[in-house]
Amino acid sequence: MHVTVGPASNWRWTLIAAAISIVVIVAGETLVHRISSREPSVTYTAPESLPFNGGGRSVGIYQVDITNEGDAAADSLTGSVRIPAATIDNQRVSGPGALLIDAKAEGDTVRLSAPSLNPTETIRLSILASSPTTLPTEPEVSVRATGISGFRRVPGGYRANTISFLPTLLIATGTAVVMLLLQLVFRHRREGYNPAAQQGWSKVANVFWLGHDLLWTATAARSGGNRERILHGLRQCRHHASEVGLATAAPCQDLDNLDLAVRKMADADLTAQSRSGIAAKVNGSLDGFGRLALAQQPGFKAGPG
Repeated sequence: MHVTVGPASNWRWTLIAAAISIVVIVAGETLVHRISSREPSVTYTAPESLPFNGGGRSVGIYQVDITNEGDAAADSLTGSVRIPAATIDNQRVSGPGALLIDAKAEGDTVRLSAPSLNPTETIRLSILASSPTTLPTEPEVSVRATGISGFRRVPGGYRANTISFLPTLLIATGTAVVMLLLQLVFRHRREGYNPAAQQGWSKVANVFWLGHDLLWTATAARSGGNRERILHGLRQCRHHASEVGLATAAPCQDLDNLDLAVRKMADADLTAQSRSGIAAKVNGSLDGFGRLALAQQPGFKAGPG
């Protein structure tokens, strides 16, 4: 007996597969994070100061907190806090009781060092500075430890040793949506389809993971991922785009240029502004790949209307 599986049945299994994909991606991302996060991650915060006029000089009080947000000790910690053209009138440093911290002023800069900083521990440096000219509202901060560079903590961002469920869920949901769109694309091919011309687009897995990794990379940039994590996402996007035959397409060229730019950056350069710019460029490439995908399906309808 011949049994025909109707469209409703096909869609039911597609939705089940999408739900399973969401669960697998969320679980996989959580597991990978826990495995890969066993390392130090040094961050710093430098709240805005409000210099005032005192005795004919501009006076400012600055505070810098240096924290190890990773899961391993940060060894040979060093840092410098510079207040351009200022005189360092006084500095005070505090930290874990048993930790030997050295801090000394050299011109307009305070340099500090510590043999190590354990996970969750914080060193606080307070500086009183003055200048005959206007002082800046924020100091110039540089922090590093063995094998890593410290980066500025983004206000409201995610801590380095935690994983946010919401961004991961958004990635997984976006991936499922991409999969459902692919179902439409490859189910509703029209007459005139040229297998030779569209051979790359037939690589469904690569198209699927291209969409996923673009979303993943943009989220990593926005939510505090370090430089290597962002570069990993860009490499994955480039690989899948190349497999689909889009290595010379404009969106892929944009990703290549972004990869070169990020390679020239250090973790300390990943400010809130630069992270937003990186995410915007990745989303721009996502839109570009989306337009190329639409060209493969004449008459595509974005909604039921």
